[in-house]
Amino acid sequence: MIPFRIRRYLPRTLFARSLLIVVTPVLILQILMAYIMLHQHWEEVMNKLSQSVAREVAFVIELENAYPDQRDKILQLATDTTRMKFEQLPTRALGAEDEDRQSVVSRLIGGAIKHRLVYPTRVQLGRERETYEIEVSTQHGLLRVTVPESRVFTISTFQLMSWFVGTSTILLIIAILFLRGQVRPIRRLAEAAEAFGQGIDHPFKAEGAREVRRAAAAFILMRERIRRQIAQRTEMLAGVSHDLRTPITRMKLQLAMMKDGGAEEMKNDLAEMEAMIEAYLTFARGEGEESAAATRLDELLAQLAKDCARGSEEKIRLTAPSIKLTVRPQAMRRAFGNLIQNALSYGKQCQITATQSEDRAMILIDDDGPGIPAEAREDVFRPFYRLEQSRNRASGGIGLGLAIARDIIRTHGGEITLEDSPAGGLRARVELPRGSF
Repeated sequence: MIPFRIRRYLPRTLFARSLLIVVTPVLILQILMAYIMLHQHWEEVMNKLSQSVAREVAFVIELENAYPDQRDKILQLATDTTRMKFEQLPTRALGAEDEDRQSVVSRLIGGAIKHRLVYPTRVQLGRERETYEIEVSTQHGLLRVTVPESRVFTISTFQLMSWFVGTSTILLIIAILFLRGQVRPIRRLAEAAEAFGQGIDHPFKAEGAREVRRAAAAFILMRERIRRQIAQRTEMLAGVSHDLRTPITRMKLQLAMMKDGGAEEMKNDLAEMEAMIEAYLTFARGEGEESAAATRLDELLAQLAKDCARGSEEKIRLTAPSIKLTVRPQAMRRAFGNLIQNALSYGKQCQITATQSEDRAMILIDDDGPGIPAEAREDVFRPFYRLEQSRNRASGGIGLGLAIARDIIRTHGGEITLEDSPAGGLRARVELPRGSF
């Protein structure tokens, strides 16, 4: 188990996590190789090259001491054979060291020279480009040796590191392309599932690795089964509607022919029964057959506000920017229509406020009515549930408006909740995802 403190810093996406699994060992290997090659191998090679130069300088000084009369020839011969420039200066003073002419390599050479020779020495960067100067105070004077950088510095280690970094970069690019190809089918499966949950017909086919194909095939099969069930339910409810409306119509005709005073009460009962059946069919049928389309939510709310106000525009105030979503328009009209009608039925004023962020759109519907107790706000979303105290039967409705509204909002991937309104009544908060814009 990964500790929570570490887990919260890990990437959230599958692609980033898979890439981290690939990059981490490569990065660790790079660090280890850099430490081994630079800190140990490169330093050891440089030290050996410096010791080689120190031995050659010491050998030339010993020849000078052995054959002082041949000093010029010895220095010329050493210059010709060692690729280093030997010069004998008349002075014996070394002078002060210049810190600006010191480097890691010059210090390595200086350490090897001082370990090899008993004479006072000084090593620093040369006056010429890519050279080093070794000055040795001998008994014959000051010997200056100009050493080319190629004698004491090897680039083979850096070439090897360059090759290693280059090949690792190529492998990482290949891994990134491969991982993107593997993650893409999973992302498309998630998009298809999200679109299906919002009622959008999103084209999708199984692709990718065997496990991803199995998951995609299972999703496609599940989607088709759900579609068949919705179609079967719609057909069954259409038959139920026809079978129930026929005897109700006959009963209405019979009551119309009756002259008894009790016929009026029976007509009211039949009208209520018919309204209940129609509302139930609307709730059970949903809006599954309607196709999703790009819809201006602000225009839809403005039209609903106008229709619900019925000439009394002062009852409804709307504040909404331009919001565009891919939804089922008639279903969304039904959902918001129910919420607005509830607000007008139990309050005198209705305030509609719509806002949007990067990933969500939020619509607030406030009224100044009696509101709903906090403990009953979840119950009112149950089909046919009615509040006896705050909202009685005389106010109209059969307890399906909020259930239908929540069903529609949730099929679009959103959520609806009830809260206290700043206006003193009830606030309906609707949140819809913007992923399908």
